[in-house]
Amino acid sequence: PYLWILPMNPKTKSYFYNKYDKFILNENNILFFLVDYSEKNISILHNTVCKYNIDWITGSSTALEQYAEFIIKHNIFHTFSYIEVHSEPLLPWQNQKIRKAFHCEPACIYSSNEIEFIAQKCKHGHYHVLDDNVYVELLDSYSDQIKSKRVVLTSLNSYICPFIRYEIGDLAEEVHNCNCGFSEFAFDLKGYRDSDFI
Repeated sequence: PYLWILPMNPKTKSYFYNKYDKFILNENNILFFLVDYSEKNISILHNTVCKYNIDWITGSSTALEQYAEFIIKHNIFHTFSYIEVHSEPLLPWQNQKIRKAFHCEPACIYSSNEIEFIAQKCKHGHYHVLDDNVYVELLDSYSDQIKSKRVVLTSLNSYICPFIRYEIGDLAEEVHNCNCGFSEFAFDLKGYRDSDFI
């Protein structure tokens, strides 16, 4: 069984689920709604993990780092056989804290709300495209000061957001000759959501 931490606020959640539910129990997984990383909510998350004997967990780097902080603070021993982080870059200090708390090396997935799963990080730290799910292009940046390229995505199986050549706003550089065993196209991310403006 696995648990997926979803950062869905009550307003959005009310469109799809009961807005008062803390989580949804399915046959093989739990969708756990976590927006406020308070001690109380992280405690509910941990009790849910223990009650349903969750073996692997997935969520944003921030959510899993906050859960790890809770485990370390309360001196709790807990392990997972698989941890997957997505939606945000996993910073080295977050990775260290997650490994310390759960005794498991997290798998890093590059993803977005629009396209979902884009690439997986290999043992050398490069992202390899999940080419059954997405087509990735790296196009020259319009800025002369930035040597990286713009990430442009085309979803191959998303019925929710069927974007064609969607510029996500991230910057990347192609990686040549990665000998990790993955055969898919590889790149390194150099900047996140470069084109976001408020």
